[in-house]
Amino acid sequence: MIAVVSVLFALGGAVGAVANSVIPFVAIGVIIARALKLDAIVAVAITFGATFAGFNVGFLNPYTVGIAQSIADIPLFSGMLLRVIAFVVIVGATIMYTWFYAKKVLEDPGKSLIGVLDAEQGSKGELTAPFTGRHKVILSFVGISLLFFIFATIQYEWTIDHMAAFFIIIGLVSGVIAGMNYNKLAITFLEGCQKLVYGALIIGVARAILIVMENAAILDTFVHALSIPLEGLSPVFAALGMFVANGAMNFLVPSGSGQAMIAMPILSPLADMIGVTRQVAVQAYQFGDGFTNSIFPTSGPLMASLAVAGVSWIKWAKWMLPLLLIWTVIAIAMLVIAVMIGWGPV
Repeated sequence: MIAVVSVLFALGGAVGAVANSVIPFVAIGVIIARALKLDAIVAVAITFGATFAGFNVGFLNPYTVGIAQSIADIPLFSGMLLRVIAFVVIVGATIMYTWFYAKKVLEDPGKSLIGVLDAEQGSKGELTAPFTGRHKVILSFVGISLLFFIFATIQYEWTIDHMAAFFIIIGLVSGVIAGMNYNKLAITFLEGCQKLVYGALIIGVARAILIVMENAAILDTFVHALSIPLEGLSPVFAALGMFVANGAMNFLVPSGSGQAMIAMPILSPLADMIGVTRQVAVQAYQFGDGFTNSIFPTSGPLMASLAVAGVSWIKWAKWMLPLLLIWTVIAIAMLVIAVMIGWGPV
C-alpha cells in the first residue's frame, strides 16, 4: 500500500500534475493510515512526501524543469534519462524510509513520533460517498489524459502553453463527466483559479526583479560577483555550490517556478563561466528547490498538508531530516556524475 500510493503521487509530482493540489489528498492519506493503524506522519509521507520526492526531479514538470530549461536555452525536457534514473532512486529511497518507519510503528506503537491513529477515531461525522461508475470514468479519463500528456510532450515537443491548455481541457471535461451544469462548472473552475493567484504573483514579482536587474545593467555584475568564489573551485564543487545556494534561496522564494525565474538567468551564464553545463545548472536548481520544500516552514503546501493531518512542524522535521540527508547524498552523487560525463542537452 505504501509503495503503490507513494509511486502514484510521485509520478504526479514528476509531471507537474500534482504539487500544491496534494493538500486535499492528505485527508485520504489519514484515512489510509488510520485503517492500517499507523500515524498521521505516514499519511503525510505517502501523499505530500511522495509528491515532492517526484517533484525533486520533475523530469516532465513544465513549471520547474520546463521553465528553467527554457530560460537556460536548452531543449525542453532534454536530459530525461538521467533524471528518470534519479527519480527511481529518490522515490525508492523515500518508500523504503517510510516503510521502515511504518514497520517500526506496527511492531511497537509507542515508537510513533505522534501516536497511532485510532481506527475508531473520526469514524463519526466523516463524510463518505460511494465510489460510483461516474467516479471510475473520471479517474480513467484523467489517467489516460496524463499518459497522453507524457507522450505528446515527448513526441510532439509541446511547449508550456500547450501543456497549460491541455490541463484546462482535462479539468473542463472532467467537470462535464461529473455531471456539472455550466454554472457549477464555471464556479468550480474559478475557485481553482483562485488558488493559483499566489504562485502567479510570485512569478510576476520574480520577473519584475529580473527586468530591473537587466535594465539597470547589474545582472552581469551580479553573475560576476557570484562567480568569484566559485571560479577557483573545480566544476564538481561549483555545481554543488549551486545546489546549496538554491536550497537556501528557497527559504525566501518557495515557489518552484518563481525561483526558476530568479535563479536561472543568473545560473545559466554562471555555469558557462565555471565550466559546468547548463543542464547541470538546471538540475542543481531543481534539487535545491525541491528538497527544501519538504522541510522549510515557508513552504505553503507543506504547512497546509501538516495542518490537514494534524502534525506539528517540529515532529515532521524530526521525521523528515534523515530522509532529507539521504536525498542530499543522492543529489550530490548525481551532480558529480553529471559534471564528470559533461551532461548536456541530450
